[in-house]
Amino acid sequence: MRVYLFKITVILTIVIIPYISGAQAPDPQLLDKSNRDLAYIHEQLDHYNRSNYQQQLYVQTDKDTYLAGETAWLKLYCTIMAFKGLPDMSKVAYVEILDGNNAPVAQGKIGIDKGKGEGSLLLPLDIPSGHYTICAYTRWMQNFGEKAFFRKPVAIINTFEPLPVVDDVTRQLTSMKFVAVGNKLVDGLQTTVAFSFNDQYGKGLPAQAVLLGKEGEELLRFKAGDRGIGSFTFSPQKDQEYSALVTYRGKDTLFKFPGVQEKGTLVYTGTTKTNDVLEIKVAGNENVKSKYYYAVIHRDGKIKHLARSNATGDSSFFYISFSWMYDGVNEITVLDEHYKVVGERLFFKPPGNKLNIDTKTAKAVYGKREKVDLALGTSDNLSKGIAADLSVKVYRLDSLTGVDPYDIETYYLFTSHLVGSQQDPRYYFSGQPGSMEQANDLLLVAGKNSIDWAQVFETQGRSDKKFIYPPELNGHILTGQVTLKSSGKPIRDEDIYISVPGKIPRFYVTRSDRNGNIAVELPGYYGDGEIVVQPADGRADAVININSPFYVHRKGGNTSLGNKLSIDKATLAALKQRHRQLQIVHTYFSDSLARVEVPKEALDSLPFFGNADEQFNLDDYTRFTTMEEVFREYVRTVMVRNWRDTLHLLALNNAKASPGFFNTDPLVLIDGVPIKNNKKFFAFDPLKLRKGTVMARPYFYNTSVSMGVVYLQTYKGDLAGFPLDNYVTIMDYNGIQYPKKFYSPDYSTQNNKRLPDYRNLLYWQPRVKTDASGKGQLEFYTCDVAGEYLVVVEGTSDDGKLGISTARFKIQ
Repeated sequence: MRVYLFKITVILTIVIIPYISGAQAPDPQLLDKSNRDLAYIHEQLDHYNRSNYQQQLYVQTDKDTYLAGETAWLKLYCTIMAFKGLPDMSKVAYVEILDGNNAPVAQGKIGIDKGKGEGSLLLPLDIPSGHYTICAYTRWMQNFGEKAFFRKPVAIINTFEPLPVVDDVTRQLTSMKFVAVGNKLVDGLQTTVAFSFNDQYGKGLPAQAVLLGKEGEELLRFKAGDRGIGSFTFSPQKDQEYSALVTYRGKDTLFKFPGVQEKGTLVYTGTTKTNDVLEIKVAGNENVKSKYYYAVIHRDGKIKHLARSNATGDSSFFYISFSWMYDGVNEITVLDEHYKVVGERLFFKPPGNKLNIDTKTAKAVYGKREKVDLALGTSDNLSKGIAADLSVKVYRLDSLTGVDPYDIETYYLFTSHLVGSQQDPRYYFSGQPGSMEQANDLLLVAGKNSIDWAQVFETQGRSDKKFIYPPELNGHILTGQVTLKSSGKPIRDEDIYISVPGKIPRFYVTRSDRNGNIAVELPGYYGDGEIVVQPADGRADAVININSPFYVHRKGGNTSLGNKLSIDKATLAALKQRHRQLQIVHTYFSDSLARVEVPKEALDSLPFFGNADEQFNLDDYTRFTTMEEVFREYVRTVMVRNWRDTLHLLALNNAKASPGFFNTDPLVLIDGVPIKNNKKFFAFDPLKLRKGTVMARPYFYNTSVSMGVVYLQTYKGDLAGFPLDNYVTIMDYNGIQYPKKFYSPDYSTQNNKRLPDYRNLLYWQPRVKTDASGKGQLEFYTCDVAGEYLVVVEGTSDDGKLGISTARFKIQ
């Protein structure tokens, strides 16, 4: 297994690293001898990225509140963190819906091509009402743990069960968090402390608080904003003990701060009066001080700006123009003269260079079942039209479903740098007074950094880093282990047959490593189905266990929102209507909802061995009732031989100048499943077989060698009841899901006008392209439900700009 993983990692490095290296190449000025230390930082981070290649996933959903039984529609974006403009080469993403205990309630494998994918998850009818999390990751991302996964909170309501309705939702302060700059209080150094106050539903509370001293004396008062976020500044003293008394609705809660350190260094950030320059201050009271410091402005492994500043007394200053920073979150790392981390901060710069999306409907008000013409325009900041890859969703606004605060812009530029679920991240992009300050307070409370700088400058053992999970560059990778039935010990060097029966069957051979592990790529395996596994030599003492490809999540602590969901009475009317809509749609449009698109690679019917030497369709002949007669009479490249009272097949060897028959049995397969028992094979009813092919020459597959191949198929691709041996194991194993076709009726014809149309989601199209001038046009039809509807368009330009736009219309 390790050898297999090493080979894949080497291939990945050869393919990907040139792009990352290009993204990380230091500016020419940094190569100047006077700036060689800055170039060194660039080079070390480049080496770090080479050995810590990381992906990032974003999943767009059609809404953020669902009913049990509805379908969640998804679009996926997969990129390389060190270079957002480069699509990742992984072919599979794993998407799950997790409950409050991190247990999956729905799972799916979604295909990715050139960094984009689309799919859906059907929500079970028996799922309890509650807060859930959509979690997505690739096989490679599993190497970095759950912190690397995409997560988005959603609410799911089961209207087939009693609802958790409350007369009045009484909000209570259930969680609070205080985080000081540098996660420490240092004697005599002014520090900023950010805080968050949340209720039982994960929403922020505008609580008030008092900072108290050792004797309980009041030092200062502070309060949170509407979203429960805020900060205050003070200078701690080493002989003091600090606590905060937080009050909400007459109830007091006490929080004790950690002790004050006598020595330390802190990194402060703030803006100048013009609000377009970032000031970074390094201050400390250490006995041994650095002569100079470096400020690294970066994000996800890519440096935007580097600066060096000499220390003056106990402090050092950097002034960074906003034009030298990324839009959105910037990671600020300050290093001392020995490249040791002094402090790290996150700073949010409101985005300016974005993809502008113009979304217009032809009218503001439509009738029922009327066609809607939607015009799209995409442009840059200079209003020049540019091509873009967009997705479009149109749904009804009600008390359950409003404007989804999570989108591609807020994710990549903000929430991907935060731990846990956040309330209304779109607010921080609004430009409202105080929104940038609150964003930076939130980053201090819940922010996370993407780089381990201790590893960046670690030169020993960097090349020895091993990863367990390989990237899936060609398709899904199936893994498992072969062990002895009696002892559970691994069996090494055992050839294993893996088959996927079906009308287009698939067959693979792999060999176990010294630990009994097996791994094999399954390119083109789509849809729900079964796999058949067996030892190639038919040994009965072997057990083959196939691993689940999904990540094993830690239990509990899934979301800051918890799993509890309460519904007020004002929402009941909307719930009843959505419940009725759901039942009508499933009653009248169930066939339309089940339509899928079959990818080209899933239709590849060429046998695994390539072109055959002989093909035969048994329905073209007078049918015989025994397998022996079929092969004796119809198949010229196969001979039937009776040896030791057992019939055998022998294939012709066309590889020789004078072809003759092999002396040993060929590899015989029915619907992709190898058959080793000749007595069962010749006793099988040939009327259940439809066609066959023969490879009349030696065949080499990985470590397996066969004296020809006889490849037979039944009418349904289901083995037609062939009695398999006991050492053969059949198990459910789903491939990549077939993308579903979203159903959007066309009322330009009269065929379906008598059916009720109660759709809540009017339109979903994850693949919308605007042309080089930025123009695009779509059309869809309204339904029978009056109300206000929201059009949401989001996506990326070819050069990586992000954008989102909305429009509204009414149905009367």
